[in-house]
Amino acid sequence: MTDDLNLELERWPQKFPYSKLVTATKNFKEDRRLGQGGFGVVYRGFLDDLRRDVAIKKHSASSCQGMEEYLSETKGPTTLSWARRRKIVRGLAYALRYLQEECTHSVVHRDIKPHNVYLDKNLEVKLGDFGLSRLADDRNELDEDVYSPGYSVSDEFSTRVRGTLGYLDPEYFSNGRVSKESDLYGFGIVALQIACVRGGSGVLNNGRHTGMRTTFQIVEELWEAGA
Repeated sequence: MTDDLNLELERWPQKFPYSKLVTATKNFKEDRRLGQGGFGVVYRGFLDDLRRDVAIKKHSASSCQGMEEYLSETKGPTTLSWARRRKIVRGLAYALRYLQEECTHSVVHRDIKPHNVYLDKNLEVKLGDFGLSRLADDRNELDEDVYSPGYSVSDEFSTRVRGTLGYLDPEYFSNGRVSKESDLYGFGIVALQIACVRGGSGVLNNGRHTGMRTTFQIVEELWEAGA
């Protein structure tokens, strides 16, 4: 493996199965423990894939609170100040910038919503659940979803519609064409929810709407009413 390829791989978002983390830390052996914080214990480990020592945090059951749960517990502006809201929105924006601009290949998350945004005790954002994510310019990553294999634009691709209704880019929802901008639409909806301190939207269930109004629909109605 060349040095250039090593450097490229290090810039990719990576995940490792739990079994590898167990092996790397010798089953989270006590003598490999480096420290403990409010959100879990950190262990020293060695990952064969990277051929280097790493710090591995084993989260406690309550290590991160979902932003959705955080917002649901917040009932007024006194609890969730504008500074806190701004910090959360900025953190999510940084996460998307990393996926879209700082990775070797742009990553489209495809399911940006509060349920997938986690907050630590300092309200630092952790974006989770990459089960629907795809590389925006890698044709081989789209085999299981693609229905327009001839589409060749590097930063857009066509897939079956996946995700959560209310956070889906309308263009993606209507024609299955997803792009980096699709994630930005979801980001905008989440930002609206943070500004309004509200949650809730319809979900895509076997292709059907649950009947709930989305955040965008509510904002649109209020705008038209002059609110």
